[in-house]
Amino acid sequence: DSGITYWINSSRVPCVGVSPMECLQVRQSESADWQLFYADIEGFDYEPGYLYRIKVREEKRDPENTPADASSIRYILVSVEEKTPN
Repeated sequence: DSGITYWINSSRVPCVGVSPMECLQVRQSESADWQLFYADIEGFDYEPGYLYRIKVREEKRDPENTPADASSIRYILVSVEEKTPN
C-alpha cells in the first residue's frame, strides 16, 4: 500500500472542531479546492510557509477505542514527496 497523495497548503486557517483550532488545508489533487482538515496526520512535522505533497495511509480505528472527539480514521504519514517554500 503506497498511500494516498495529499497536497498540504502553506498556512493553517482558523476552524472550529470540538473547539476553535487551526486546520491544515488539504486536497487530494492539484486541481481540487482546498478542504479544511480537522484531524492530525501522525508523524507529519508541518512547518508553515511550505507547500507539501505527502503520502498518507488511512486506517480505520476500532470504534470502541476511539475518543468521542477523534476522527474514525487514523491518518499516518508514509512519506514527504515534496516540500517547497511558498
